[in-house]
Amino acid sequence: MNDFYRIEDIAAMSGLSVRTIRGYLAKGILRGEKADGVWRFTQEDIEALFDVPGKDSEGVPDVRPQ
Repeated sequence: MNDFYRIEDIAAMSGLSVRTIRGYLAKGILRGEKADGVWRFTQEDIEALFDVPGKDSEGVPDVRPQ
């Protein structure tokens, strides 16, 4: 069973904006696969996003410049 999520799905699940999710993609913080012009993410991709060092108290990755 291949369950894939879109950028909009991750934004809705996390409370983050679509723009933030796209920023995470651009910075390599979030990994996914682009097929037919649409980004697709597995459950593992999403879990990896929120299981990184440097998260704030709400579990959101801290991507501010050091």
